[in-house]
Order: sequence, then C-alpha cells, then structure tokens
Amino acid sequence: MARIGKERSADLAQAVELAIHLFPTYMERATVLGHRSAEQVVADNFLVPQDARLPVSWWVKALHAEGIDVFTS
Repeated sequence: MARIGKERSADLAQAVELAIHLFPTYMERATVLGHRSAEQVVADNFLVPQDARLPVSWWVKALHAEGIDVFTS
C-alpha cells in the first residue's frame, strides 16, 4: 500500500484519493475506529519513509550483541 501511495501520487491530496479508491475497507477502519482523518492515516502509513523494516535476523544479532538471548517456539 505504501509503495503504491508513494509511486502514484504527487501530493497528500492525491494520495488520499488513491488510498480511498484502492483500499476502502482499510481507510474506513483506520479513520472510523482510529478517530483520525484520512490525511493523517495516509501521511503516517503511506508517505512516511519508515517502511524499511529490519529482518528478524538483524534484531536477533543486535540483541545477542547486548547479551540478550532470544528464543522462539
């Protein structure tokens, strides 16, 4: 969703239109249940460059370097 919003819109207004058109259920839930405007939802979730997520292996290595063991079941 974020990639589409960034690549196919020139500004926030266009990104909001696109998000409402392509992801109506998501936008309805995010605005109604989250008590936020469509502009806030799109700006925070579609346009902010925080979408570069680190792999789990990075976190395990970083925690291990601090002496913290990570276990999973």
